[in-house]
Amino acid sequence: MKKTVYPFFLCLGFGLLSSQKLIPIDRYGVMTDSTDIKSLQEKYKLIGMFQKVSRKSDERRARVLKDGNYSWQWGFIDQTGKEIIPPEYTSASAFDQYGYSKVKINVPIDRNCSAENLCTEEDTTPMYYFIDKEGMRVSDYFRDVESISDEYWIGKGYQADQLIRKKDMKVLYESGTDSFLSIDSNTYKLSEYFIKERKKDGKSDLVNLKGEHLTNFRYQDMIAFNKFYFGLVEKDKKYTWYLLNKDFQPYGEDTHTETSLLSYSFNGNTIALEQKSGSFLVNEKGEIISEKYKRILKAGDFYEALKGGSVGLINKKGQPVTPFKYHRADLYQNRFILLSTYKDNKTIVNVYDPETNRVFDESFWMPGKKYIVAGQNKNFGIRNSNLKIIIPQIYKRLAPLGDTGYFLAINKEGKKGLINHKNKVIIPFIYDEGFFDIAFDFIVPDKEEDKKNIGKYWILFKKDGASGILNYKSEVIIPFENHSISSFSDPSVAVIWKDKKVGVMTRNKKVIPSEYDRYQRGNDDNGYYFFIKDEKLGAVDENNKVIIPFEMEDVQEVEEGFYAERYFVLRKRFGYSLIQKDGEEFYPGGFDYEPPAMKEGIGFFDRRILLDIYKNSIKASELNYNFDEEDFR
Repeated sequence: MKKTVYPFFLCLGFGLLSSQKLIPIDRYGVMTDSTDIKSLQEKYKLIGMFQKVSRKSDERRARVLKDGNYSWQWGFIDQTGKEIIPPEYTSASAFDQYGYSKVKINVPIDRNCSAENLCTEEDTTPMYYFIDKEGMRVSDYFRDVESISDEYWIGKGYQADQLIRKKDMKVLYESGTDSFLSIDSNTYKLSEYFIKERKKDGKSDLVNLKGEHLTNFRYQDMIAFNKFYFGLVEKDKKYTWYLLNKDFQPYGEDTHTETSLLSYSFNGNTIALEQKSGSFLVNEKGEIISEKYKRILKAGDFYEALKGGSVGLINKKGQPVTPFKYHRADLYQNRFILLSTYKDNKTIVNVYDPETNRVFDESFWMPGKKYIVAGQNKNFGIRNSNLKIIIPQIYKRLAPLGDTGYFLAINKEGKKGLINHKNKVIIPFIYDEGFFDIAFDFIVPDKEEDKKNIGKYWILFKKDGASGILNYKSEVIIPFENHSISSFSDPSVAVIWKDKKVGVMTRNKKVIPSEYDRYQRGNDDNGYYFFIKDEKLGAVDENNKVIIPFEMEDVQEVEEGFYAERYFVLRKRFGYSLIQKDGEEFYPGGFDYEPPAMKEGIGFFDRRILLDIYKNSIKASELNYNFDEEDFR
């Protein structure tokens, strides 16, 4: 085996590179040292967060905007602050999971200059291409680029279009010079012939990754679903979709849609076609296997069929499996089909279970994976996932506490208690029913392993006009006193009302006293709890220490979460504001529209302003070119 010897200076270079000081960043890739921020702000107008250059790499790059010779240009720096990719692009996306960035640049136009056809060096046009982490071009130039799912790009060239695989930028197929490519992102996995090539004369064909055409542009348009192929035929200025046989000829006059838009419901090895006289099922051999119905729609692995004025279910063989006496069929939890009937201004719901081929004269509610609340005549019980009754229908209301095997129940006397999956009473039925929906009266474990520590989780109860909180072991968390506790609509806290003032108890059992007018939002993860006091918004920590002064007026809502642990979004009476953790406005004046989240530290706001996470900003009009807004949304 040949031995490779590296020169001494090359090894020395690697040593110097590894010893360079990295700019400190937080877990989001935001710089944490104000000296570093100030130093880069002197060189660049906007600075993005330091993001990994690919899913498998630890190297990081940040987008930067710099004043070029004629206009502002985008480039990339590494975590030492070095310009790895010099700013020269009019637009640049962040690196994707495979390590590529889509960039845009103005390139010279070849106009075949001559004495009759004068042109100058300034004749340019904006073009796209892709670069790797070192700035090397890895694709052709394109006038436009479309993302097709997580797998493919379509590059629109001036001479031809290309289908490009994202993970390695390999060109899988290239169109002819007189045609262009497209892919239906909703159906491309249903057939190997998923590339559509359309000629300038209007004819289309389907192509696979080997470059094999299906019909050599026989039809005006084509669509493929699994083993079903449809061709659009134009005759006497009328367009009709035909189902095609194995030779890609129409099966016959019966298997068409009579519409210029293909109207269908695809379901495995059958498909429903719609005609003016009704809809019917066709199998993969082109055989009509059902009678005609007014309408056929997919419902799970079945079809909802409208016959007369009523709905029933038919299977993929075209056979009815339920009576035609319902008004609607809806798939539920990817298993059951809810059959709804409207009568006397009421909705009556029956449930069809495909596994047992049974229609249950009950309502089903299945908020988790293990337990089903089954109801009939306002009486409720519990079935397990096998539909076995484990708790009889003897309760007025029931709510599974996730998949813990505990159930909040209200008995016939209107008293609330806690039972387990064996119908054993854990917390006695001595508490009042309450005002709120019991589905919000508890906090459940998010993970399976957390169920072992069931005592950490709370349930809200009311008794004799007072509210309190117990855990699943019936231990008192908040005693029953002369106050009111609202439901856990905000799962981080229990909201406590006392003497018309509000406070909260955090998940750490820290009590913020009831001394505020209104509660807005809180989060144990970030430690901020927002309240309204004297019509002004502020925030305290779990020890009731003010961390954002109560000075903000006209705030309607604090949006959930906050961006990159840097600022909150406030919805005001007119417009929006971004507020830093210290309460200062992130951008003076606010925004007319809801600010979208910054993409890798740079956002485009109000369709006019580019901002970065370090409060730098530039008006879009100052860039003197059209950039890609999606790169920053």
